[in-house]
Amino acid sequence: MIKKILVVILAACLILDCSLTYAAKSSKKGRKKNNAITAKAIFALDLSRDKAMINKNPHLKLAPASTAKIMTALLVMENSNLSKPVVISKNAANASPSKVDLGEGESYLTKDLLEAALISSSNDASIALAEDIAGSEEAFSRMMNNRARQLGALNTKFVNSTGLSVKGIAQYSTTYDLVIIMKRVLMYSQLIDIMNKKESVIKSTAGKVIKLKNHNKLLWELNSAVIGKTGYTLQARHCFAGYMVIGKRKFAFAILKSKDPRPDIKNIYATLARLIQKG
Repeated sequence: MIKKILVVILAACLILDCSLTYAAKSSKKGRKKNNAITAKAIFALDLSRDKAMINKNPHLKLAPASTAKIMTALLVMENSNLSKPVVISKNAANASPSKVDLGEGESYLTKDLLEAALISSSNDASIALAEDIAGSEEAFSRMMNNRARQLGALNTKFVNSTGLSVKGIAQYSTTYDLVIIMKRVLMYSQLIDIMNKKESVIKSTAGKVIKLKNHNKLLWELNSAVIGKTGYTLQARHCFAGYMVIGKRKFAFAILKSKDPRPDIKNIYATLARLIQKG
């Protein structure tokens, strides 16, 4: 009888041990899955030390989606005036989504169109700005590429101001190049202020009101510790070119072709925080 009881107890212990082992392995698998960064390419740069902190395919050419708008914004700052009125053309008004429904013939200040482009990823605003500066989007894209080369972003080719895919024409950048461009963008406090806005309101010169909400949801989730420009197309998947502050350290970073951008960026943030602690 005692032997039977001992056998039952031993069997129960073995079952319990197997269950705990399986649960522990499952938990580890879950943690690995949650910590896996899905982006095809990543580059993060410590701005104070000009030191690369995270590298993953930094020179791989991939579609940039709306991260291209950081170059559009840079050229606006370098070639226009924020208080200048811009009239919306038919071409700009007919832009594909995302858009804020600017009407043909309406007029907006350059600053307001810049907010629409960076906060709400407005393609109609981006095209209007490009046409105002260069006369056409084609001419503006040449300016974008020339400026990219001047900055040292040598593996980038823009074909429009929006980052939208164009059938049969390659448009690409790299995380390394986007970080180089972002470094220059960060020289303008006005652009930092715009990217840091969760919401805004713009008005046409005739008084039409348009409400904007930032596509960067990390502004809410990380208390504005991460700002930047989001991007998404079917070809490019999720993209982000941005800036993050961890303690007193500042970083420019970019991700391209991500399946799950917000967890990816949070993992990059956590990785950089660990690297800082290690010194």
